Amino acid sequence: MTDRSRPAQSTNVARFILDGEVHAARIASPTRTVLQYLREDLERIGTKEGCAEGDCGACTVVIAEAEKGALRFRAVNACIQFVPTLDGKALFTVESLRDSKSGAMHAVQQAMADGHAAQCGFCTPGFVMSLFALYKSDPAPDRATINDALAGNLCRCTGYRPIVDAATKMAAVGAAVPTAERTLVNAPAGAKRLAAKLVAALQGLTRRSIFTTPSGTFMRQVRWLRWRACGLRCRRRGSWRVVPMLGSG
Repeated sequence: MTDRSRPAQSTNVARFILDGEVHAARIASPTRTVLQYLREDLERIGTKEGCAEGDCGACTVVIAEAEKGALRFRAVNACIQFVPTLDGKALFTVESLRDSKSGAMHAVQQAMADGHAAQCGFCTPGFVMSLFALYKSDPAPDRATINDALAGNLCRCTGYRPIVDAATKMAAVGAAVPTAERTLVNAPAGAKRLAAKLVAALQGLTRRSIFTTPSGTFMRQVRWLRWRACGLRCRRRGSWRVVPMLGSG
C-alpha cells in the first residue's frame, strides 16, 4: 500500500535569490531563523539582533516576491522569519544596498546620513531596510505611510524626526541617480523594466512544497507548517496581530 501522507521525494534546501544570484540554503532545522542564517552561516553581520522576538526591528530585511508580473517588497523581521520561508523569493539585506561597482551608498542610506538620522547606529540597518521596502513600493509616501512603514522599528537613542525627514527626501536622492547607473536596487519605485529580470528569475525558481525535519516530520511552505494560533500578540508594523506558533504533527 502506498503511503500518501509522505511524498516520494523531499528536499531540505531552500532556493532564493540573494544579490542577483540563486542561493541554495541547506536547512538542518526548519525553525532556523533568517537572522541566524545570515549572521552565522553567511557572516552578514549588518543585520543586527536586538530583542530576538520580532519587536524592535533591528534585524529587518526585505523580501521580494513576484505577484501578477510585478515585484512586491516587504520588510520582515529576520529573527522570527524561518529560512524555509525564503524559498522561491528574493532576499535583500543592508549589505545588498551598496552599489557593487562604485561603492556608493543607496539613496535611503544617503538621506539618512545627510540628515544625521543615526546615533549609536545599532538600529540603523533595520530602519534603512524598512525605508528601502517603502522606497521600492511608494514613490511619494505621505507622513502617515512613512509612520506606518517605521512602526516596527525602535530607536532607543533619540527621536524619530531625522529618520522621518530622511524618508521624505530619499525619493529625490534616488531620482538624482543617472539613468545609466540605475539598477533594480537603487532605482525608485516603478522601475518596471529593471524589475522584469528578477520577476522572470523568481518565476523560474521551482518552489519546494515539502521539507523534512531531522525527526521526519513534514511541513508545507507557509501553508507548510501546521500552524496553531496562540494568544501571543506582537506589535508589528502599525497593527496588532495574532502570531501563529509552530504546532507539531
